[in-house]
Amino acid sequence: MQPSDSVLELLSQFHQTIPLVQDGSNREYLRALDQAGSIKGVLMVLKGDDHLALKDGQYDWLHVQETLQKAEIPAPKVIKIFKDAGVIWHEDLGDVTLQIFVDQARDPVKIKEMYEQCFLSLKKLQGIKATPSDIWSKRAFDQEKYLWELNFFRKKLLLPFDLLKDHEEELFQREAMDLSHTLAAHSHFFVHRDLHSRNIMIYQKTPYLIDFQDARLGHGAYDLVSLCFDAYVDLSLTTRLHLLDLGIEALSQEDQKLKTTLQEEWPLVLFQRQLKAMGSFGFLDHELKKGSYLSHIPTILLQLSSLQTELKNWPFLSQTLLKRLKERFPPHA
Repeated sequence: MQPSDSVLELLSQFHQTIPLVQDGSNREYLRALDQAGSIKGVLMVLKGDDHLALKDGQYDWLHVQETLQKAEIPAPKVIKIFKDAGVIWHEDLGDVTLQIFVDQARDPVKIKEMYEQCFLSLKKLQGIKATPSDIWSKRAFDQEKYLWELNFFRKKLLLPFDLLKDHEEELFQREAMDLSHTLAAHSHFFVHRDLHSRNIMIYQKTPYLIDFQDARLGHGAYDLVSLCFDAYVDLSLTTRLHLLDLGIEALSQEDQKLKTTLQEEWPLVLFQRQLKAMGSFGFLDHELKKGSYLSHIPTILLQLSSLQTELKNWPFLSQTLLKRLKERFPPHA
């Protein structure tokens, strides 16, 4: 798609712009340089409904960024907003994601220390209090949202790969509805919604959160399991469980009730989260043709198998379907 005249006019203010890798995003990111080659920041170019929302002052990314800034949680600072062009000019956080940091560090101590910094940000996130004006607090992981995510998994992975039989549709919906109802009862905290190693930039030895526009009320374990069991990073199950324990301790200091809740409920939160993640991988790879995302599914299946996440109240989802998925996407050892 050709940039609009207003975007082209804006880009002409910079000596050079370099496209950045944008994973599954529908936004375009350009690194802006001056004539001397110095980095001036990143231009987030919005399209369609996002552009219209920015012009109307209703773009969620900006509202959540303000919330994070007030809570002193590292996130990219906004330099200038160009509403007509649909562009947000913000701080450049470099190219090192948490995924790249883990791949390059290969040092358990350094990796642990970086995750501990991430847990400090998570604790601050959970300390954010909702107000009536906050966009993020007006939406939640309610039953409808959880059910939508489970059906996304059904539509984008199960159906394209013929892993759900016609006569099983009602059974799937019944268990999905019950699972959604169970999880929705605990949506009390600010959650990033998609906290994985590609949405955390390591800048000046500090983890910065990005891609946070879908923040909402959710379960206290949601972001924690998303981060600890992220399929993009190459970590052993033992390491992941150790990080999970550290995260639970960090989030629940002096709050025994929260600690008990996190310890008891994280497997169920993880189960739902990983079904949604596999649906996203099916969508990005099979439908959008954006890369080898299906290759991450065996990692998730190995995690769920090793943890023996066979939830007795949802046997079709946790046993029957997982068995089929492992046959279709065999977990590597």
